[in-house]
Amino acid sequence: MTKTNSKANHSEAQGDVCNLLGITDPAMLERHEKAALIAAYDRAATSYSGNEPFTSSDVCNLHRLILGSIFEWAGEYRRADLACKGIKWCRAKFILYEMSNFRRMLERMTPFSPSLSRQEVLSRLAEIHGELIVIHPFLDGNGRTARLLCDLLLMQAEYPPIRLGAFDEQEVQRDYFAAIHDVWEKIDYQPLIALLDRLVAVKPV
Repeated sequence: MTKTNSKANHSEAQGDVCNLLGITDPAMLERHEKAALIAAYDRAATSYSGNEPFTSSDVCNLHRLILGSIFEWAGEYRRADLACKGIKWCRAKFILYEMSNFRRMLERMTPFSPSLSRQEVLSRLAEIHGELIVIHPFLDGNGRTARLLCDLLLMQAEYPPIRLGAFDEQEVQRDYFAAIHDVWEKIDYQPLIALLDRLVAVKPV
């Protein structure tokens, strides 16, 4: 989603103007972020290979795995307000409160079990993913963090993770943004459930 302000401006509001690598070229920074994301998936798959419930601290750690080598603020809740087209994310001053509610959601819904039906897996994924995105607790990388968390939950239920890069496809992006808008505006998870049903592979027999 396109933010109303640039990442640089948000960083300045939080006192963090530069990335740790000193990169000024956006294309080069994007390449480093993609490489860091792949590495984060490998590390997370090893670190979270058990069937333990997830916590809000785990969410921060996943964000740190994704962006910790690039940005000093990785894993820390943002202190600046963010918005995108048609959506105003949770105000920064309410993030701690909302993440406390999210922690209770994770306690209730995780870990995932192989015995869960596909519909229950998709329903829980949509609610967890949608709520985390609407809170948007971090300055950047919220979508990547939510998708990594959901992939780890899929693995707990013995499903394969969603194909890396699937959310970069134009049609998927369009449907995803519309589904997130419905979560934000109507607390309606059905469009996100339908999208996840398209993206989550059939469980291996």
